[in-house]
Amino acid sequence: MVPGTRWSTPAHWALLDCPDTVRLDRPTAGNRPRNRIDEAKEDAAQARALVPTAFDGGADPSALTERVLGWTRRDGR
Repeated sequence: MVPGTRWSTPAHWALLDCPDTVRLDRPTAGNRPRNRIDEAKEDAAQARALVPTAFDGGADPSALTERVLGWTRRDGR
């Protein structure tokens, strides 16, 4: 590892995402203020724009795990 860096190899980013409708249900159920809900939607939109690989977090956990593991194993990741 190069001194002063956090990674010894290139980092590959993936987003664990969920639809905005699910994102709205979660904070609303917790009685979150509307501005916090809007911030969560804005954060999600930015993440979707920045991170090229995304996985749907609403999927079956076992299937999601297999998809993420498959992605990490590609190309020696």
